[in-house]
This record gives sequence, structure tokens and C-alpha cells, in this order.
Amino acid sequence: MPSSSMLSVTEAAREGVPVKSLDGLARVCDPSLPLDPDRDAALRIDVTKSRPSEHLGVIVPNVRRAGSTWTRWLISGHEGTGKTSDLRLLARVLETVQHEDTRDGKRVKFPQAEVLFVDASPVVAPTRAIDVTDVLLSIWAALDDAHWAAARDVLHETWKKQVESSLSKLVKNWPSTLGAAIAHLAPWLRGMEASELAVQQQVQRLEHVFVKGLNKAFETFRGTNKIGNVVVIIDNLEKIANRGAEARNIVSLFANRVGSLKSIDAHIILTIPIALAYSSDLRTVSNALNAELFTVPHVRVRARHGRPDTDADDGLSALASFVRRRVDVDTLFEDPPAMLRAVAVASGGNFRDLLRILHSAQTRAVARGADKLTLNDIERAITRTVQQLETQGLERYSDVLAAVDREQLRPKICDDGTWFDLLAKLYVLEHADDQGTFYVVHPLVRQTRAVAGALR
Repeated sequence: MPSSSMLSVTEAAREGVPVKSLDGLARVCDPSLPLDPDRDAALRIDVTKSRPSEHLGVIVPNVRRAGSTWTRWLISGHEGTGKTSDLRLLARVLETVQHEDTRDGKRVKFPQAEVLFVDASPVVAPTRAIDVTDVLLSIWAALDDAHWAAARDVLHETWKKQVESSLSKLVKNWPSTLGAAIAHLAPWLRGMEASELAVQQQVQRLEHVFVKGLNKAFETFRGTNKIGNVVVIIDNLEKIANRGAEARNIVSLFANRVGSLKSIDAHIILTIPIALAYSSDLRTVSNALNAELFTVPHVRVRARHGRPDTDADDGLSALASFVRRRVDVDTLFEDPPAMLRAVAVASGGNFRDLLRILHSAQTRAVARGADKLTLNDIERAITRTVQQLETQGLERYSDVLAAVDREQLRPKICDDGTWFDLLAKLYVLEHADDQGTFYVVHPLVRQTRAVAGALR
């Protein structure tokens, strides 16, 4: 599971939830904090009517029933759709003993699994391309941090004998502990100097060592702790799509190197960029891993063309509940119904964008010495975000965005590179209903001059 030392939203509030002060509102509207499955249980909302959550209902029973027949799963979706919170909940469920009744009346016990939660954020930050060895090292680091003593001892021995010795001529002054040694190596994997590139090439040659080391560590851990199922969840890897102009190439290169994850003796749940999920490289990844893909769409706040506007009511209601569980809106909002609707619609169903708007509105209320938010604070925060979008050159996408708005599909005039950019930058959002997937232009993007003009 994710480290319990990470601050939960409820703990960040400092005053209990829902918060009753503007300072508390700023803390619970931090978009970087995912929900903890235990400490934030009271903040979770049911979004199944407006955002399908099929991944939770499929992955958990299949992992349990598969036992040591290792499975692979891909999770995709925009940032801000709740993937990390869902994955944390999924991990908690897998770590719980489950009993199920079979059709013939027998009761079957599925033992708990041990879940290793890997945050891949550090490996997506460098300017260079991302290699599968970066992910393997992230798993090593997470395993060391998880305090699985038996597994850690195996990794430490493998590191000393095979990794450190192989790199000793290139990298000096190795720390004695595994975690510190991996951290010592990290800067060498991010640079572009000749000496750093030499280290990166040698690390890539050690790919099989990293895989074998993990498998030996998992085997030792399972034997020592009498645990059958080990699940590795690799989160935040989808952020490689945020790497600007180079992102498409980086995603493609990674897709062609991901295959060794299939050789890990554990169930693997891996996040990937939504743009990869709709590119030709998806087949490369899914075939290499024999993995099934699930996409997490946004909360639906806009109806499909031809359906009544009320089709979005469930989503708007869910987002209002999302805010109400964090914030005492009757105390802090001047006009709760109008303000909740305004921020929900503007967010496009993206939880992080909703939180960013509220956080921005809070700073404006504090600046004018108020003790509550007004609708004008919300509107000014939305306007400020639209003004920021105005600087991003949206006019080059205006015709395609107009076609998306009109058709709610990927337009035929849209090439792969443009579609990648539109999804990666959240200019286009994915929604889903009982008829399947459809696309909408982000409401904030629709308000920019370049796009608004093309929509007329």
C-alpha cells in the first residue's frame, strides 16, 4: 500500500471535514492529494452513474481468482479523473480477506494479497527518454521502502554483487544501504553528459538482473510470509504524456521497451497515458504484456448530442457532493447551489480542475478580506484560468476542436499527433454513458476567444 506517512485530505484539513474556514478550504482543495482509502473514507463519493468504474469490479476478482497465474492490467485516463484514489482503494480491497459464495452453495475464501504501490512520478521528470529500467528501479526502491525485510535482503545482495559491481568503474562512492544506493544512481540516469549516457547504457544492459532480482525477492517474501498473491501497482506513469513537444516520441519509445514487465512474478497494474490508449502503440504494449486496458473517463457533466441535458445531472450532483464533503458550503459559500453548479460545469468533470478553481477563488476572497466565497469569486477564478489558456496557442487547434464539439468523436481531419496533444493537454475530455465513449471540448477551452469564435 502507499506509505501511511503521506498526508490524507482529512488530516490536511486540520479542523475536521467539512471545513468551516477559508484557510481550511485551501488545504482540502489541494489537487495534489489523492484520497486515502481509510483515512478519507468519508470523502469518497459514488460516481458510477456518471463515470463508469468497471476497472474496480473486474480487476479485483480476477486477480484473486488467478492466484499465482500472473495477470497484467493497464489503467488509462486523464489526470484528475480519480485514478490514484481508485488504485489506492483497489489496493486496500486486495489486502483484505474475501469470502464468496459459489453457485453450488460452497463458501470460498480468497486470502489477502500483498500490494506494492509504486509512484513513478520521479522517473517521468527527467528530460531524457524513459526506459523500462527506470520503472524496474522504481519497483526496487518501493520494495526497499515497504520494509519487506526478506525481500529487501535479497535485493541488497543482488545489488552489491551484480549492479554495483557492474557500475563500479563508472559510478563511485556508493552508499551502504539499498535505498541510498538507488538514490545515488538516480542523477546519473537523468543527465545527458557522455559519462551519464555511459551509465544509462550499462543500466539498460542490467535489465534482466533487475527482473531476476525482483522475482527472487518476491519468491523469498512469499515463502517467508506465507503470502500467495503479490500485486505491483505502478501509478503516475501516464504523466510521461506531459513532456511537451517530445512527449509523443517518449511514449512511443517506452511502449517498445515495456515488455520485460511481463517477466515479473507478480500481478501488475500499470497506468499509461490516455493518448497512448488511443494510438497505434497501444497494441505494442498490450501484446507485450498480454494486458487488458481500462480507461477511467471524466465525471459526465455534459450530455451526448441528441440526449436531454438532464443526462448530465448525475455528474453535476456527484461533483456537488464531492465539494460538500470537503467544505461546509452553507458556511463558506454565499450562494451554494449556483456556485456548486458553476464550478462543476467549468471543471468538465475533472476533479483536479474543480479543486484548482476553488483554490483560486479562495485566494481572491482572502485578498478582499472576506470570510466566505461569492459567485463572483468563482467566476473570476474561471476567467483567470481561461486567460491562461489563451496564451497556449489554441488557435492552431480551433478547427479540430470545433469538429470535436460538433461530432463528439475524433474528427477525421485530426492526425495522430494532434489527437495526442489534445488529449494530453486536457483540451479534449473523454466522457462515457450507456452508449459508450464520447468526447467533449473542455468547458474552459470552449470559453477562449480562438475556440469560441470557431464554435459560432
